[in-house]
Amino acid sequence: MLFFHSAKEGRKINALKENIDICFEMDCEHRLITGDEACQYSYSFKSIIGNGKVVFIDDVEEKKTALSILMRHQTGKVFSFDDRMVNSVLVFKIIVHEFAGKYHP
Repeated sequence: MLFFHSAKEGRKINALKENIDICFEMDCEHRLITGDEACQYSYSFKSIIGNGKVVFIDDVEEKKTALSILMRHQTGKVFSFDDRMVNSVLVFKIIVHEFAGKYHP
């Protein structure tokens, strides 16, 4: 399960509300691989791609939990959220059905 927060409206949210079946991709550890010739150049990365369904979270306590998980992941710190803070954003999760990873050293 993946958690996200967003503005309450916009192009992305409209698209997700129109079709909750999604594909996602994430990547990290990018590095240019150089060479003496053009064909020796490449790119190092790690990535994951998967499919799932979007579920919008309306329950205030579940939103607080999701936002806490996001902040702990990003900062390593524990934060608490009041109702005003939680109600200012849209929170959703992706229930992942399948995924595959790729690594190019």
